[in-house]
Amino acid sequence: MTVRALLWKDLRIFTDVFAAGIALLLGSYFLAFLLVYSGGAKEFSWSSVFAGGASLARFTSILISALLGAYAFAYENEDRSSLFLASLPADRRTIVFSKALIAVSAFAMIWLTSLTVLLTGMRAMGVEWSTLKLVLEGMVGYAASGAMAFGVSWALSLKMASPVGAALAGLVSLMPVYLLQIAANEHFGIENPMFFHPIALVLMTCACFAGVGSGGIAYIRTGGVPQTETRRRWQRARTVAWELGELQTPKAASFHALLWKDAALLSTSFRVGVAVVAAPYLVVLTSPDKATVFRGASLVAAALLALVASFWSGHLMSAESTSRTGESLAYLPARRSTRIFARLSVLLTPVSTMSLLNLGILLTANSAIPGSIRLGANFTWTNWQNAPYLIIGMCLANAGLVGCSLSWLVSAKYRRPAMAIVVGVMTAFSGMAVFGALSSLCVASPDILTPTGFVACYTAGSLGISSLLFGLGSVQGDKPN
Repeated sequence: MTVRALLWKDLRIFTDVFAAGIALLLGSYFLAFLLVYSGGAKEFSWSSVFAGGASLARFTSILISALLGAYAFAYENEDRSSLFLASLPADRRTIVFSKALIAVSAFAMIWLTSLTVLLTGMRAMGVEWSTLKLVLEGMVGYAASGAMAFGVSWALSLKMASPVGAALAGLVSLMPVYLLQIAANEHFGIENPMFFHPIALVLMTCACFAGVGSGGIAYIRTGGVPQTETRRRWQRARTVAWELGELQTPKAASFHALLWKDAALLSTSFRVGVAVVAAPYLVVLTSPDKATVFRGASLVAAALLALVASFWSGHLMSAESTSRTGESLAYLPARRSTRIFARLSVLLTPVSTMSLLNLGILLTANSAIPGSIRLGANFTWTNWQNAPYLIIGMCLANAGLVGCSLSWLVSAKYRRPAMAIVVGVMTAFSGMAVFGALSSLCVASPDILTPTGFVACYTAGSLGISSLLFGLGSVQGDKPN
């Protein structure tokens, strides 16, 4: 095969990531527009929108970087095309070069674009060069984070049959670095949250080169055929055999078998996701002010849960399709409603439990801090506007569920997990801007609705929208492929 043919093939493989990246970056600027516009027409400026969008794109670009590395090999492992590619007269070094050229070029384009827009927008706002220097230093740290996520995902994608799992693992690899950096900043009294120590930058950059290098060398030596193929087929056969035995028993056993199947498909993602959400609470061990750190950690955990829930939701429907378990279910006496309810139970149980747990920790820690505003019978709009932790916590608890449900719908309809994950994440965090805009409108007319009534109406609306999207996703996902 020629280099041109390999480049064309890899371009088609990365198409979903490119589309998802464009959508996520545009969503970042849309979210910035909502945030700036909600501040009032007099304070609105397009330079603030572009600078804010580029600032948000620093975080979303890390997700795209992980997906770029994960799709390098895992996508072909997932659809079994890696076996076909191994049988073609294509030089392995050329195959690695083609993937690296496209993925690295896209990675560089994303970060250079964000950096250019950020610096241009902040300069147009009149920000001094001393401040721009600090922003540039922070941007280098986020770019190094994206590079590490890219390299780790690239290396893991060679042995994994799920690009979603490889991308999530790449993001998880950043958690130890971030936790150590946060602890060091607090220990040395560094208040700049964008500060990354040079050691951290070197560590993340080396991890990137090590991941890309080891993955490329391993592919050249082994041909890229996953060695876990036999074990995965045996596990699939055991799953189907177990289902055949259980689904011939009463309905309770049938439902339990379906639960076991869906949980098995996401077992690794569940374990990794729970570890990611729980990681922010480890910072509490290094701080004497437990209540304040607990409150901040609960918000970080809630934001991570919105990200992880979109991963779970986007992966569940496509995992059943790629693992071929849906074909086996067609021969079993399992009702359509039972299959749908099992999927929803497996997905919504951990999402709702962890969301309520984070919200409970937030409210408890906030009440334990002297002088903080608490929820109560005399809670007013002034209290609400002066309690940003409560606003963000309530927003994440609702917006994350809507994002999770929309990710479910996109994955069920199109079987494209990368696009589903990005759409879910974008929706979850765009919901924060909508929530803030609605809060500002209600404050302008405080006689219309009380703060408690507003939260109740917003929560009821979020649950209604989520139920509708989950229902549509269940109908789409139950259709034969």
